[in-house]
Amino acid sequence: MGKISKDSSITAAISFIGLIIGYVNKAILFPQFLLPEYVGLINLIISMSGLFAQLGNLGVLHSIPRFFPFMRQDRKRNFFLTNLSIIVFGFVLFVVLSFIFKDEIYDYYDNESALFTEYAPWVYLLGAANLFFVFFENMLKAVFQVVLPVLLQDFYLRIAVTITLVLYATGLLTLDQFMILHLSVYMTPFIVLMIKVLLNKDIIGSRGGSRVPSRMKRLMLKYSSLIYLNTIGISLILSIDLMMLAGMYGLKETGVYSTVLFISSALLIPYRSIYRAASNFVAMNWKNRDMKAMDELYKRVSSLNLICIVYLSLLVGWNINEFFSFLPPEYASGKVVFFVLVVGRAIDAYCGINGYILVTSKKYYVDVYFTGALVLSALGLNYIFIPMYGGLGAAWATFCVLLLYNGARVAYLWRVFKLSPFEWSHLMILVIGAVISAPLLVISFNMHPILAVLIKSVFISGVFLWAILALKVEPEVNKFVSKLLLRLKG
Repeated sequence: MGKISKDSSITAAISFIGLIIGYVNKAILFPQFLLPEYVGLINLIISMSGLFAQLGNLGVLHSIPRFFPFMRQDRKRNFFLTNLSIIVFGFVLFVVLSFIFKDEIYDYYDNESALFTEYAPWVYLLGAANLFFVFFENMLKAVFQVVLPVLLQDFYLRIAVTITLVLYATGLLTLDQFMILHLSVYMTPFIVLMIKVLLNKDIIGSRGGSRVPSRMKRLMLKYSSLIYLNTIGISLILSIDLMMLAGMYGLKETGVYSTVLFISSALLIPYRSIYRAASNFVAMNWKNRDMKAMDELYKRVSSLNLICIVYLSLLVGWNINEFFSFLPPEYASGKVVFFVLVVGRAIDAYCGINGYILVTSKKYYVDVYFTGALVLSALGLNYIFIPMYGGLGAAWATFCVLLLYNGARVAYLWRVFKLSPFEWSHLMILVIGAVISAPLLVISFNMHPILAVLIKSVFISGVFLWAILALKVEPEVNKFVSKLLLRLKG
């Protein structure tokens, strides 16, 4: 857990700085300088490019960490080139398919989101950038290098976005020029990662190496094919709400919903950091058949996630009125949407690495059935709820899907492998959150929003951290703080 704690701490710190910058961008600058329609358009393009990347990888993103630990040095170059060729083929394949169904796609958005068709070609460019970024990111993760991708994704991109917004706000860019420059900055990070990977001999091996055995290639193909079906399902679950909302309710509602979606995503920053650091240890535990270590890892990751979830829920939830006070009036309806999304994301983050444990196990194919059933549920729930409630309907659909999805995975892992994320100490974390909330329910903060945020944040942070350390509910947190204090002293 030491390596996980160190890397996740670094990546979490970068991500939190990025979150602050991202909040300024998404929750202040975007709504102030762009109409909700353009906010919705940009977020729709980014969401669709992410889905494009997940479709185009053809399953290799999960096969890289699954099989890389078994690669000898002389086979790594062939392993890298094999996976790269699959990525390139996947990209070309889905470009062709999207052109075949171009008219149907455009017809879906023409009525409520006609502006999207004007900028649709950017989905291909950003999709390619996203696809190759996640490929090179996974190659780096295979050798336990997780910091640079986070630095590029959570820090560089948000600084670059801020610059484009400032240039537009000061009149140095027209709206069309802003859109081109803003979308272009998303194409830079994969180039940096590509250079990093190509210079790393531990990833690409040496020239003239031996080929990956045919038997292992068949295993990789079988594994990737099944996981790919699962990946498509997960990607649809995570993006279908935004895409259906834009087609059924328009870009304005999509702009409000996507802004609230970003604010709620603060809960996932620690989860993503811990997930990145822990994922390779899952593969190693399966390789060593160490179920005791796997169960301990599962519990520790869920415990760390729960601490972060409760803390961030308190911090963001109790400051939500102040946050929304900086937004234009048309965003006020997003408050209820926010709380529904927060609960769904909290469930997803608390269940931690359950999905990764399952897809790297010998029972990996089972997750395909879970995902298939939930994709159908997501489509049905969004189809029913969005016309009735708009963005709130999309939020409720997402909540239901995340609850069912994680519940099924947790139950299956316990039944088959006797792995569980639950510990009695987790109840203490929830009690701490409830106790901190009690005085905030009765205290009135009739003051400037920024001052109110500072007072509540200091109170929540101080009391929560003291309680977690004093009650020793999670040993890893106490160890990390002790090491940090020793470094500061010495």
